[in-house]
Amino acid sequence: MTTNETFTFKTLTNHDLEDIMKLQEECVATLPDPSLFYPLSRDELEESLRLDIVIGAFAGSVPVAVAIIVANRESPRNLGSELGYKSEQTYTFDAVMVLPRWRGHGLQSSLLRQCMKIAQEARVARIVATVSPDNKYSLANFMKLGFEIVSTSEKYGGLIRHTVSYNCY
Repeated sequence: MTTNETFTFKTLTNHDLEDIMKLQEECVATLPDPSLFYPLSRDELEESLRLDIVIGAFAGSVPVAVAIIVANRESPRNLGSELGYKSEQTYTFDAVMVLPRWRGHGLQSSLLRQCMKIAQEARVARIVATVSPDNKYSLANFMKLGFEIVSTSEKYGGLIRHTVSYNCY
Protein backbone atom coordinates (compact mmCIF):
# COMPACT_ATOMS: atom_id res chain seq x y z
CA MET A 1 0.00 0.00 0.00
CA THR A 2 1.24 3.49 -0.74
CA THR A 3 0.24 6.75 0.82
CA ASN A 4 0.60 10.45 0.20
CA GLU A 5 0.77 10.96 3.97
CA THR A 6 3.91 12.54 5.35
CA PHE A 7 5.11 11.24 8.69
CA THR A 8 7.42 12.95 11.12
CA PHE A 9 9.55 11.07 13.62
CA LYS A 10 10.76 12.18 17.01
CA THR A 11 12.34 10.76 20.11
CA LEU A 12 9.75 10.26 22.85
CA THR A 13 10.16 11.03 26.54
CA ASN A 14 8.47 10.11 29.81
CA HIS A 15 5.88 12.82 29.00
CA ASP A 16 4.65 10.54 26.19
CA LEU A 17 4.04 7.47 28.39
CA GLU A 18 0.23 7.71 28.46
CA ASP A 19 0.05 8.15 24.67
CA ILE A 20 2.28 5.10 24.20
CA MET A 21 0.15 3.04 26.61
CA LYS A 22 -3.05 4.00 24.70
CA LEU A 23 -1.43 3.27 21.35
CA GLN A 24 -0.26 -0.15 22.57
CA GLU A 25 -3.74 -0.98 23.92
CA GLU A 26 -5.38 -0.16 20.60
CA CYS A 27 -2.75 -2.08 18.65
CA VAL A 28 -3.16 -5.22 20.75
CA ALA A 29 -6.97 -5.02 20.80
CA THR A 30 -7.14 -4.97 17.00
CA LEU A 31 -4.72 -7.80 16.19
CA PRO A 32 -6.27 -10.80 14.45
CA ASP A 33 -4.34 -12.99 16.91
CA PRO A 34 -3.16 -11.46 20.21
CA SER A 35 -0.19 -13.86 20.37
CA LEU A 36 1.41 -12.02 17.42
CA PHE A 37 2.60 -9.27 19.78
CA TYR A 38 3.80 -9.45 23.36
CA PRO A 39 2.90 -6.10 24.97
CA LEU A 40 5.33 -4.24 27.17
CA SER A 41 4.40 -3.53 30.76
CA ARG A 42 4.13 0.02 32.04
CA ASP A 43 7.36 -0.57 34.01
CA GLU A 44 9.18 -1.71 30.85
CA LEU A 45 7.97 1.32 28.93
CA GLU A 46 9.03 3.66 31.76
CA GLU A 47 12.43 1.95 31.86
CA SER A 48 12.92 2.37 28.12
CA LEU A 49 11.84 6.01 28.18
CA ARG A 50 14.59 6.57 30.79
CA LEU A 51 17.38 4.38 29.42
CA ASP A 52 16.75 3.49 25.80
CA ILE A 53 15.62 4.90 22.47
CA VAL A 54 11.90 5.35 21.88
CA ILE A 55 10.84 6.80 18.54
CA GLY A 56 7.35 7.93 17.62
CA ALA A 57 5.93 8.36 14.12
CA PHE A 58 3.35 11.13 13.78
CA ALA A 59 0.71 11.98 11.21
CA GLY A 60 0.35 15.66 11.98
CA SER A 61 0.36 15.90 15.77
CA VAL A 62 -1.08 12.41 16.30
CA PRO A 63 1.25 9.52 17.26
CA VAL A 64 0.50 6.61 14.93
CA ALA A 65 3.45 4.27 15.60
CA VAL A 66 6.12 3.70 18.23
CA ALA A 67 9.38 1.74 18.23
CA ILE A 68 11.28 0.78 21.37
CA ILE A 69 14.99 0.03 21.03
CA VAL A 70 16.79 -1.39 24.05
CA ALA A 71 20.14 0.32 23.81
CA ASN A 72 23.46 -1.42 24.31
CA ARG A 73 23.12 -2.12 28.03
CA GLU A 74 23.03 -5.16 30.29
CA SER A 75 19.36 -6.14 30.65
CA PRO A 76 17.17 -9.23 30.29
CA ARG A 77 15.48 -7.27 27.49
CA ASN A 78 18.77 -7.06 25.53
CA LEU A 79 18.67 -10.27 23.50
CA GLY A 80 22.35 -10.12 22.59
CA SER A 81 23.62 -12.06 25.59
CA GLU A 82 21.40 -15.09 24.90
CA LEU A 83 22.93 -15.25 21.43
CA GLY A 84 26.49 -14.93 22.71
CA TYR A 85 26.81 -11.29 21.62
CA LYS A 86 28.20 -8.62 23.93
CA SER A 87 25.29 -6.56 25.26
CA GLU A 88 27.30 -3.36 24.87
CA GLN A 89 27.55 -4.12 21.14
CA THR A 90 23.87 -5.02 20.63
CA TYR A 91 20.65 -3.08 20.19
CA THR A 92 17.38 -4.94 20.62
CA PHE A 93 14.48 -3.77 18.49
CA ASP A 94 12.17 -4.57 21.41
CA ALA A 95 8.78 -3.58 20.05
CA VAL A 96 7.04 -1.72 17.29
CA MET A 97 3.39 -0.74 17.43
CA VAL A 98 1.44 0.71 14.51
CA LEU A 99 -2.17 1.83 14.84
CA PRO A 100 -4.51 -0.25 12.66
CA ARG A 101 -5.43 2.61 10.31
CA TRP A 102 -1.72 3.14 9.53
CA ARG A 103 -0.63 -0.46 8.97
CA GLY A 104 0.62 -1.09 5.47
CA HIS A 105 2.14 2.39 5.11
CA GLY A 106 5.76 1.27 5.64
CA LEU A 107 6.07 2.58 9.19
CA GLN A 108 7.69 -0.53 10.65
CA SER A 109 10.29 -0.52 7.88
CA SER A 110 10.90 3.21 8.36
CA LEU A 111 11.39 2.72 12.09
CA LEU A 112 13.69 -0.26 11.49
CA ARG A 113 15.80 1.79 9.08
CA GLN A 114 16.08 4.55 11.67
CA CYS A 115 17.19 2.00 14.28
CA MET A 116 19.78 0.66 11.83
CA LYS A 117 21.12 4.17 11.21
CA ILE A 118 21.28 4.98 14.94
CA ALA A 119 23.07 1.69 15.65
CA GLN A 120 25.61 2.26 12.90
CA GLU A 121 26.29 5.82 14.10
CA ALA A 122 26.81 4.44 17.64
CA ARG A 123 29.15 1.74 16.23
CA VAL A 124 26.92 -1.02 17.58
CA ALA A 125 27.72 -4.35 15.94
CA ARG A 126 24.24 -5.91 15.82
CA ILE A 127 20.53 -5.36 16.05
CA VAL A 128 18.39 -8.26 17.22
CA ALA A 129 14.64 -8.71 17.58
CA THR A 130 12.00 -11.35 18.04
CA VAL A 131 9.07 -11.91 15.70
CA SER A 132 6.24 -14.41 15.64
CA PRO A 133 6.64 -16.90 12.77
CA ASP A 134 2.93 -16.24 12.11
CA ASN A 135 3.43 -12.48 11.71
CA LYS A 136 4.24 -12.68 8.01
CA TYR A 137 4.24 -8.91 7.43
CA SER A 138 6.63 -8.13 10.26
CA LEU A 139 8.90 -11.04 9.37
CA ALA A 140 8.97 -9.91 5.72
CA ASN A 141 9.95 -6.38 6.80
CA PHE A 142 12.91 -7.73 8.77
CA MET A 143 14.04 -10.04 5.97
CA LYS A 144 13.87 -7.38 3.23
CA LEU A 145 16.17 -5.16 5.33
CA GLY A 146 18.82 -7.87 5.68
CA PHE A 147 17.95 -9.49 9.01
CA GLU A 148 18.48 -13.24 9.30
CA ILE A 149 16.69 -15.77 11.48
CA VAL A 150 19.28 -17.04 13.97
CA SER A 151 17.06 -19.10 16.28
CA THR A 152 13.49 -20.14 17.01
CA SER A 153 12.39 -20.81 20.57
CA GLU A 154 9.76 -20.27 23.24
CA LYS A 155 9.73 -16.80 24.77
CA TYR A 156 7.35 -14.58 26.69
CA GLY A 157 5.57 -17.32 28.61
CA GLY A 158 5.44 -19.97 25.90
CA LEU A 159 5.07 -18.03 22.64
CA ILE A 160 7.14 -19.28 19.71
CA ARG A 161 9.40 -16.56 18.32
CA HIS A 162 12.10 -16.28 15.69
CA THR A 163 15.08 -14.28 16.85
CA VAL A 164 16.41 -12.24 13.95
CA SER A 165 19.77 -10.50 13.74
CA TYR A 166 21.32 -7.81 11.56
CA ASN A 167 25.07 -7.17 11.40
CA CYS A 168 25.61 -3.40 11.23
CA TYR A 169 29.14 -3.67 9.83
